[in-house]
Amino acid sequence: MLTRLPTMVIFLVLQRSFAQGITGAIK
Repeated sequence: MLTRLPTMVIFLVLQRSFAQGITGAIK
């Protein structure tokens, strides 16, 4: 669990930045 936690955090950050990138590209 402790070893998977950092991976999930990184995934959430990448997903969030990816979504913001798409929103910025559309606008």
